Amino acid sequence: MNSNVSVLMDDPVRQRIYRTFFVVIGFLPLFYWHVVSLLTRPHFQFLLLLPLALYYLATTLEPRTVRVRSTAGRTLGILLFIAAISGGVYASWVWSPWLGTICLLFAIAGATIADIGLPDATRYSPIWLFCWVLIPPPFGLDEDLIVKLRNTTTSLTSAVLDHWNIYHQRAANIIELPGKPLFIADACSGIHSLYVLLAAAFFLSRLKRRSFVHTILLLAATFFLVLIENVSRIVIVAVGIGFRRDLSSGLDHTALGLLLFACSMLLVASMDQFLLFATPGVPISIEMWLDSFKRRWLVSPPKSSAMIENSKGINRGIAAISIMMAVFCCLQLFLMPGLPPSISAFVESGFDLPSLEKDALPGEVAGYTLKDFKTVDRVFGDPFGQASQQWTFQKGDLEVVISLDYPYDGLHDLCLCYSQIGWIIPDKEVLASETIAARCGRTEESPIAQATMNREFHGHGFLLFSLADRTGNTNALIKDLVRKNTSERIADRLQSVTQPNISPVSSTPEPPLIQTQLFTRTFTPLTEEKKSSLLQLFCECRGILRTRIETLHSNLEQVNAQTEGSK
Repeated sequence: MNSNVSVLMDDPVRQRIYRTFFVVIGFLPLFYWHVVSLLTRPHFQFLLLLPLALYYLATTLEPRTVRVRSTAGRTLGILLFIAAISGGVYASWVWSPWLGTICLLFAIAGATIADIGLPDATRYSPIWLFCWVLIPPPFGLDEDLIVKLRNTTTSLTSAVLDHWNIYHQRAANIIELPGKPLFIADACSGIHSLYVLLAAAFFLSRLKRRSFVHTILLLAATFFLVLIENVSRIVIVAVGIGFRRDLSSGLDHTALGLLLFACSMLLVASMDQFLLFATPGVPISIEMWLDSFKRRWLVSPPKSSAMIENSKGINRGIAAISIMMAVFCCLQLFLMPGLPPSISAFVESGFDLPSLEKDALPGEVAGYTLKDFKTVDRVFGDPFGQASQQWTFQKGDLEVVISLDYPYDGLHDLCLCYSQIGWIIPDKEVLASETIAARCGRTEESPIAQATMNREFHGHGFLLFSLADRTGNTNALIKDLVRKNTSERIADRLQSVTQPNISPVSSTPEPPLIQTQLFTRTFTPLTEEKKSSLLQLFCECRGILRTRIETLHSNLEQVNAQTEGSK
């Protein structure tokens, strides 16, 4: 074998790496934006392990023999690549990182098929199929699933406790036990472990080259196994409270969750083996079917001269792809609607706001007298915040709680939290700065969310809240006013398919976020005059607390700078 042929036998892997690298670079702005937005959702943070999973899948691929690309495979690959780039241009125009990532996957597939032909490209199908865990359901359907799964978990838990004659009362997503209410948060309702276990089940099916039917059945079984796991978790906590052992927080809660998660992983593996035994009539997987197609239509190995010519064509193709992807990347940077989201917030860990103590707020604010101060610690992932600092004010018979709740990794709708614990919210709105100025005379205020609530046996409630990062950048959100329901979101998206996304994101608060909240409960509805006075109380307290937080953040940055300088 001459030297040129020897080089060619060593180069294909390097050429495929270069080709994939240039394609990813071309989609990098959209892809980066998409991945960072996924990492803001705790149930998608398992994606940090995706490179390791892809590497392990790559080590299980069968060795490849160099062959001439078939004309049909090359044409299909080129058409698929051109379609993916066209879709990427549209995704850049409307700035849809979700669509851009889908186009990236098809662009990689098209370039691979154009390079080595459809028969040989099928050997990479396990890696390519598993990459689809990067694509969440569109139109926020994963968030809809969170709410439904939380409700289902609460209902099933209540039914099990009834069957075991454990005294309790259910109110929305709260299990009221004697002396201990259990709020079914996302971390307890299984949404986090659901996505992780579904990804693990899908990885197992691709690793073992299971059939399409086997994979679907395994994913469905995993969904029900997660429900069983999380109902078991809450039932065990309820039983533990009956024996005066609180497993709802602390290291005991973490250990219980890890133990049940490990059991679920073993059950997924066992279910995979059971389905292998129970579905013998499903003979082959997608990969095996494609391998059969490859063997049937595989051309004979080329001669040396053909191999050398093929190598030259591949190198020219890689050069063309690199230039095209560089231009495409520049186009995305030009159309990007603002500064890209920062990944530093997801690397940062251990955020904790030092206690501001009672004297952080004056003894009297807007006619309300400060009565008490306390701190509250909750479990990780609690929608009301893992920690809170609460100041209690009073004016006549009206008691008001001002609290700082933290940390949050994105804009947070507190109305959802109160609705999940049984409050009915007939009236809610986001107050703009002009509305705030008209109601309480304060100017230059950032938006504040307001909600009027009621709950059986609890009377009427009034809520004000907003979020801010440590630099004071604030915002407020009520999701169902902004996000709408699923059909409305789909209709809005279809109506705007030709409109570019020009909404800036540079003003979005950077996580970790701190929520400022005012809550009061009364037996009769509040008058507009009292609502205005509460709004004034909230604005003044928020301004004072924001200044304290900014000062703490500035002092911390100075200390860090001095520490770095001394090094």
